[in-house]
Amino acid sequence: MSRHTIEAKNAEQFTVVVGYDAALETYFGQVIDRQIEREEEDRAARIVAGEQEEDDETPEHDAVVLWVGTNVGEVPTVAELARLIEPYAVLTSGLAEKLSDDQRRAAHPPTPLQRLMRGLTHER
Repeated sequence: MSRHTIEAKNAEQFTVVVGYDAALETYFGQVIDRQIEREEEDRAARIVAGEQEEDDETPEHDAVVLWVGTNVGEVPTVAELARLIEPYAVLTSGLAEKLSDDQRRAAHPPTPLQRLMRGLTHER
C-alpha cells in the first residue's frame, strides 16, 4: 500500500491523503477535518487524564470528511481519484505519475491471505 499526504486547497482546515491499496486493487483518498480531529484528540486526552467524564450522550464527531477507495476496485484510475478529491485538493501530474507507478509496482495477483481477508471483509 502506498500513502501520500498532499496539500489541501484549505490546508488550515483539511489534511488530504491519497494512495494505492494493492490488496483491494483500488486507489484511495481521505480528507480529514483538522479542527474536528484536534477537538476529538483533546476530548480523549481530558477523559484519559480524568479531567472530563466520558459522556455517552455527547456524540463523537467524525473528522473524516471523505473516504473513498474502501471497497475492492472502487477507484480504478488516478483520474477518478483526482475527480473525487478535487473539492479538497489538486492531484498534481507528478503525484498522479507516482500513484500510477505505485499501482504498477503492486501489480501482482493478491496473495492467498489477501484473498482470504478480502472475502471476510469485502465483497469479492
